[in-house]
Formats: sequence, C-alpha cells, structure tokens
Amino acid sequence: MRKAFFCIVIALAACSSQPAPAWQSAAYTQLANYTESYLAGEEKLAGIHFDKALEHISKTGDPALVGRAWLTRCALETAALIDVPCDTAKGYGGDPANDSYRAMLEGTAVKTDALPEQYRDLMEALAKRSVKEVNGALSDIEDPISRLIGAGVAVKRGTFDTGTLELAADCASKNGWKTPLTAYLLRLKAAYGAAGQGDKAAAVDNRLEILAGDKK
Repeated sequence: MRKAFFCIVIALAACSSQPAPAWQSAAYTQLANYTESYLAGEEKLAGIHFDKALEHISKTGDPALVGRAWLTRCALETAALIDVPCDTAKGYGGDPANDSYRAMLEGTAVKTDALPEQYRDLMEALAKRSVKEVNGALSDIEDPISRLIGAGVAVKRGTFDTGTLELAADCASKNGWKTPLTAYLLRLKAAYGAAGQGDKAAAVDNRLEILAGDKK
C-alpha cells in the first residue's frame, strides 16, 4: 500500500517511526485495506474495511480525524471520476488542512498553501487552465494514488485532454486498479469517438472487454 498517501491525507501516527496506539495502527491498516479493495473493484469488501477503520478512529472523538477518514473515501471516488460532493466530510469541517483538501476535491476555491505540497503545482496549473502544465504536474506526482486523485480533480475542473486520461489510465493499469482504470478508459473511448479516432476507440473498447471478463 502507498504509505505516502496515508501520511498526507490521514496523518495517523502509524506514519511515524514512533510506536502508535493500537487504535491508530488498526485504523491505518483498515484504511489501507479499504483503499486497495476499492481501487481493485471489490466494493463490498472495501465497505467492510472502511466501517472498521471508522470504528477505530471514532474512539478518539476527534472530528478532524473522522473527517480525514471520510475525505479518504471522497478522494478515492474522485480518483475514479465519481463526481459527488464530500458532504459527510464537510460535517466534520473546521480543520484548515481538511477543509482545503475537501475544497480541492470538490472543485471549489482552495487555499493552496494548506494543501499537501505535491498538489500545489497542479493547482497552479489548473488556475491557469493550462492542460499542458496540468499533465506535467500530474506526471511529477510520484505517489500513484495521489496522481489519480489529481487527475480526477483535473477532470472535474474541466482542464484535461486525452493525454490526461491516458496518463491516469496507465497509472491505474500498472497497479491493477480496476475501478479507476475502467472509469478513465470509458472517458477515453468517448473522447476518441468524438474526435473520429475509431481505431483508438476500438482499442480502448478491447481493454474494457478484458476488464469486464467479456473477452474470450
């Protein structure tokens, strides 16, 4: 699992070198399992892991930590091009870092200096509405989950092209993440079809059939 993603988004003590309390270690593990299951397309299992993570985190009574758990869910939905507001996370608002991250995911005004550093170049590129710079910023994000989240943010803000979608699809494919891969391939198929690039659309359709298990 991508430790960088959780250190930035969740900020649990399990990210540090110091021994963590039992609830933190358990929550970290369950969120990692939730993330991997969700991205792999195992939604029922993902839901079980998320509920367990939330149960451990809720023991703290800390709204910022509970909010970060819900932000994790919203972030992964964004990575899979599911355009929904982070309403539950908003209910645990008040933490500046959480609020800025949620604003990024929802496509509203963002305090860039409160975001994790790896997203700042992306947000500057989005502010300029420069697709070229957006794609460059995404390529510079080393953590693959964070890169997919960034790509989802770019799509939500309407500053993307087929290069953006290809970059995200390649990232998801290399990691075996069925849910976001399917989402980006569907967008690519539509984009290629609209541009009259039938051969490319057919190639994407072939990949979708493989993902769906329809390819014999």
